[in-house]
Amino acid sequence: MENGVDNQGQQPPTYPSGPLGDVPPGNLPPANFPPAPTQGAPKTSLVFPIIATVLFWPVGLFGILKTVSARKALAVADYATATQDARSAKTLSIIATCVGALGWLLSIILVIVTLGIATTLATPDEPTPTYSEVSADGPTNEIVFTLTVDEGTATHDFTGILGGTDFENYDLPDSEFESSLTKTILIDKDSEDFTVNVSSATPGATVSCEFTVDGELQTKQTAVDSTYCSFYTEIEGDAKPTETPAATPSESPTSSAFTAPSFAVGDCLTTVTTNAGTSSTKADCAGAHDGQVTHVETLPEGDYPGDEALTAQADSICSGDAFTNFVGVPFAYSDLAGSYMYPKALNWMMGDREITCLVHVAEGQTTGSLQNAGH
Repeated sequence: MENGVDNQGQQPPTYPSGPLGDVPPGNLPPANFPPAPTQGAPKTSLVFPIIATVLFWPVGLFGILKTVSARKALAVADYATATQDARSAKTLSIIATCVGALGWLLSIILVIVTLGIATTLATPDEPTPTYSEVSADGPTNEIVFTLTVDEGTATHDFTGILGGTDFENYDLPDSEFESSLTKTILIDKDSEDFTVNVSSATPGATVSCEFTVDGELQTKQTAVDSTYCSFYTEIEGDAKPTETPAATPSESPTSSAFTAPSFAVGDCLTTVTTNAGTSSTKADCAGAHDGQVTHVETLPEGDYPGDEALTAQADSICSGDAFTNFVGVPFAYSDLAGSYMYPKALNWMMGDREITCLVHVAEGQTTGSLQNAGH
């Protein structure tokens, strides 16, 4: 029919049949598709989690697993699960990165510190420089020392201070000599840290040493086998010393000759100053004297602690209980003065280990004992 008129011979149109029946095109029911996401799909890149795993795998590995889970959820259009897993993966990756970076930083610092300590331990101490006149940078004294040996050869060494720096000449090519040796060197003016040692290469040979300071004889020593000269040794005669019996392990000919005098608590002392230095002798407390012993501290065996360490220890001991117990009042509240004697390096080498504490008036000499003075 066309315009209400039947058209003979024309068949009505047919439509393909399907699960929904014969439905004209344009009249299909809506398809049941998953809802479209309300925002963009989450990022599921594995780059960040892999980097995080390299830095700190215990946490970064879980970041990779969560990223893989997010990818699987995204593949089935499960956007909610994919978004949640992607966020978890990002959080885990951030934590792993921070912890890992901190760990790597601490590891680098530890390696640097370890290498620094190892380098310090491996670096040997700088040796004490040998004597050189160019080290002088101020007023000096001229020392001329003469050494002799009556048989065979001998070796020598010497130490001192020049330009404020210690020097020592040990085992040098010119340390050996025959018959006699004279040298001139410089030391800092008013310094008393100079020592020269001489040792015979022939057992039983007699050796001697002497030195002058700016032309004035300071000390002279003669002994069998070995001896030394310093500002603290006295002037002896030129005669060859008599032979001494064989020494025991605890005593040698030189050590008995140079052992510092030992005093007891309560002893009164007088001091004498010569070109060879200052020495103390025991005196009658009833007469005029320079000081009185308040305490004697015996130090343990070992290497020489050094002047600075010994003076610090002596200051602490002699101004503490030793002073208070002897005088009767603390040092800080007393009108008396204190001082001490301690072993120098050479005395230490000869076996002296005593710090001797003294009390005395601030100026001049005193008469009578200061024990329990109470002031």
